[in-house]
Amino acid sequence: MHLTDELSRDEAFARAMARARAYLQAPTAPSLVLPALGAAAFFAFCSILFATVAITSPALTLDPAPKATPGAFGPPLAGSVD
Repeated sequence: MHLTDELSRDEAFARAMARARAYLQAPTAPSLVLPALGAAAFFAFCSILFATVAITSPALTLDPAPKATPGAFGPPLAGSVD
């Protein structure tokens, strides 16, 4: 055996081991940070917009119902007191 044969066998063995280790490693999943960050930013924007609209909108005013006058909605009922 020559020294060059041993180096080539050792090199081939090292390459085969590196290839086997690469197959045994768990595959890495792609990072899902950007979609989650985008969704969080969208909901934060919507909540701030909703709060701004709720604060700056004019107050809701309801006029009281008009007092019923006799004859306005038909004849008064018998025995009704005004």
